[in-house]
Formats: sequence, structure tokens, C-alpha cells
Amino acid sequence: MKFLVKSWLILLLSFVNFCLQAQTIHFDIEPGKDNSGPRFIGNVPGGIIFSANYANIVDALWFTDGTNKNTFLLSDEISGKVASGIAPPFLDSNMTLLFVNNPYNQIWRTDGTKSGTYKLMDIVSELPQEKEKMLIKFKNKIYFSAITYEGYDICITDGTKAGTKGIIDIGNSRYGIPKYLNVCNNKLYFARKDSSNRFSLFESDGTQAGTKFILNIENLASKIVSKDDMLYFSCDFGTNSVVYRFNPAILKLEIVFSSSLNRLLNELIIYNDRLYFNTYDSKGQKCWYTDSLIKNVAELKLSDTSVHSCRLVYTIEYPDFTIGLIQTDKYGYEYWKMNEDGSSAQFILDFTPGPSSNIDNLMPYFYKGSIYFRIIQPFKDTYIWSTDGSTENSKIEYIFQNNLSVNGLYFLNDTMFLMGMLDSKYGDEIYKMEDFKNSLYETVNVYDVLFPNPATAGHILQIQNTHRIETIRLYDLNGKLIKEIKDTNEMMLPEHLAAGMYIIQYISEGQNYRKKILVE
Repeated sequence: MKFLVKSWLILLLSFVNFCLQAQTIHFDIEPGKDNSGPRFIGNVPGGIIFSANYANIVDALWFTDGTNKNTFLLSDEISGKVASGIAPPFLDSNMTLLFVNNPYNQIWRTDGTKSGTYKLMDIVSELPQEKEKMLIKFKNKIYFSAITYEGYDICITDGTKAGTKGIIDIGNSRYGIPKYLNVCNNKLYFARKDSSNRFSLFESDGTQAGTKFILNIENLASKIVSKDDMLYFSCDFGTNSVVYRFNPAILKLEIVFSSSLNRLLNELIIYNDRLYFNTYDSKGQKCWYTDSLIKNVAELKLSDTSVHSCRLVYTIEYPDFTIGLIQTDKYGYEYWKMNEDGSSAQFILDFTPGPSSNIDNLMPYFYKGSIYFRIIQPFKDTYIWSTDGSTENSKIEYIFQNNLSVNGLYFLNDTMFLMGMLDSKYGDEIYKMEDFKNSLYETVNVYDVLFPNPATAGHILQIQNTHRIETIRLYDLNGKLIKEIKDTNEMMLPEHLAAGMYIIQYISEGQNYRKKILVE
């Protein structure tokens, strides 16, 4: 009888938890279980821009300030894929650019109002890719790569229809659109493949007459970056790899790094006035950096000296700290905190434990001194973490079971909003998380009982279950794995486990379940 009472109590608690979760819906764009598939695009004054499916319109453009009253469709004329990550750079405090693709190649602008959301121009080329740096602010306007119907390769906009036009034609466009736009020494630089499949480097003052070819680049293996009025890029010649520095003022090309033993990887990164590049050989991956004196090449030092292989993928600078996505042989892809002078990186936490871990492609959102980001665990559980760059202040904000998903996150009016499939009643929509600091998502099989709870350090915790338990894991509330045991329905709690709240995760028949336990 005691077992039945506990089972029904768990069922009741699960139902209450489901109801509370269901109340977090912010805006059900496609009513009922239909999915609108919202995607965060970028911030504008007073709110955010996102795309969502609505009726028969795919990826329409929307605005929200965090209230239902001011969540509305900006334009139903956009039908296609609104590119994420293309919002900056801003022309002014009220405007951002949006690139739109499929089935139309169009360029739109928005300031978060219906009247300020409209198409700037049609283009011939497909969606530019931000990783190839297709747009840049130059002389108080935005220059971007796009092939127009008039044959231009570089366009310009001031945010108005009249001020958006093709401005530079560099020849036959069948070799593709220009890439790697950079501003260096008050000039605009970009590269494009030529008839020999080489890259040609161009310099421009922003006009057709002031645009000229300056250099052929053989076997370009990286994007082109600029620092201290210099351009940097790497080339892979098969037998050797080289990092070059080019001084456009005197047309001088210098070697920063060259080796016949190392293969250069394709990231060149500028951080804190230093250039970083990665190499790979039979001993693993190494990340190097150099300052303005190119003879001063040094290896990026990591706080964990047991790491043997290191690759810096990118850095993101926030007001309070800078994180680097670093791949290592010990932790896989994880976030590290870059030190102030850029010579080393401090390990934060193994957010997805083990050497095969991988930070996913949802970029962190900065809010009040911390970043918030998504981690998908091996069994497809979704975790929302936060960190200020230190181990002690890294913690889990939410855990969502494997049949749920999170596709985006942002803050408005001190409240976290999540986009995704968080409740089957509403589908893939926008959810408002009212009390995210105290709401670790909790699920329990209704036929299971965790006993005893509260528990005692050094004593046995049992999961009374009619099915086989494959794995039991004990976590603290910061997500740190304390103990793991397999093929049993009980776990001996560590003898010196501190009093407090913990999470028991267990896997039964391929399904993940979790429950908070109190250790007295």
C-alpha cells in the first residue's frame, strides 16, 4: 500500500509540474500543437526580432518586447529563410540589416516597427555567409557582397531604398561573389576567385574608380583578417603551410609562420591585438599567437597542463570577460576563459563530460555579467547553463528531457525567454521562464520511487522500479557529476557528501529520468 501511495503522489507531482510548465507559454503563434518554429534573429531597441512560420508564410518576421500585447507580425511579405547572425552591424541605434533567401534573394531592413520594415533591394546571388564576412561598416555605410541584376559585385546601403545600390563591378561574376570584406588603413579590402581558381585581392576607397587589384593569393586556406593596418591569411601548398602578413601600403608580403611538418587549420583569429592560428601534426593540435613583431610566436598556454592537444576555434568578447571555444584531447569542444593579455586560457568546466563533448551551434546570450547557453547531452537532454567565466559561478538553470528541445534564448525585462518544443500542448513556440533560478526541470517515471528521500550520506539510495536500471548518476545543482554506477537499482551515496539538494539521473529502457533528492 505504501508503494502505491508513493507512486500516486509522484504522479500527482508530475501533473502539477506539467501544469506549471504549461503556464510558461508566452505567445502561441501557431495555435494548438502546430509549430511556428521561432528563431532568434537579433536585438533592436525595446525588444527582439525573430522569424516564425505563420499560416502559409514561412519564416515571417516578428517583433516582441516580452509582452503578449507587443508581440506582432512585422511583415507578411517576407517568404523565405531569414538569415540569423546577419543582423549586425548597425547603421544607427534604430536599424539592423536582415538578409533573406529562398525562394527570393532579397535584402530587407527593420527597426522593430511595421513602418520601418521593408525590402531594400533584390539581388541575384544566394544568401551570403557570415563566416566569410560578407558585410562591413565603412565610411558610415554598410558595404556588402551581392551580385545585382546590373552586374555589380559590391553594394552599399544607408538604410533607405534610394541609398541601397550596387557600387563596384569587378568583372565576371561566374566565379562567385567577393568574400572576406575588411577595413584596413581606411581602405576596403575583399577577395574573389579568378579564372585560375586563385583568389585575387582587391583594394577600394568605396567607389568603382577607386577599386583596383593588388595581389594574387595561391591556395588560400583561411579567411582574411586585419590587424594594425595589415592583412593576414594562410595558405596550404600540400607540402608546407604558411601564415602570411601583407602590408597594403607598400605591397609587402611577409611570412609569419611556415612549416613543412605542420598542417595549418583554417581559423585565423584576432583577439586583444594578437593573431592566433592553429597547426596540426602527428603529435596533435597546437594553437599559436603572435604580436606585431612577427618573430615573437608563442604557444597558447592552458591552465590544465595535462591537455596535450589544443585548437582555438573562435573567441567572443563580452563586457566582463572573453571566452574561447577550444577543442582539446581531454575535454573536446568546451568554453575557456581567455586571460587579459591573451597569452593563456583558464578552464571553466567540462559542461559535457568526456573527450568527445561538443558545444553546439547556439551562440551564448550575455546578460548581467554572465553568458547563457545550450548544451545537448549524449542522451539528447538539453541543459541551459550560465557562467561568468569562473567554475564556482557556472551552473545549470534548466534541464529539459530528451523529448523536448530548445532552439533559442534571450532576455527581456529581466526575464528569460526560450524558443523551442517545451510543451506538447503548444508545440515549438516562445516560452516565458518566470522563475528560472529555481526551476530545474524534474521528471520521474510514475512507476518509480526513490527511497529514502531525504537521504543520508554514506547510506544506500534505492530506485524501486519494475524495469531494468541501466545507469544512475548523482549530480550537484551546478551540474557536476559526483558519482555514476551501472546495471543496478541502488547507489551508495558518498560518505562525506555535504548536506543539501542534489539531482539523481537514471536511465531505464533508454529513457532519461531525474529527481531532486535532499541529503541531510
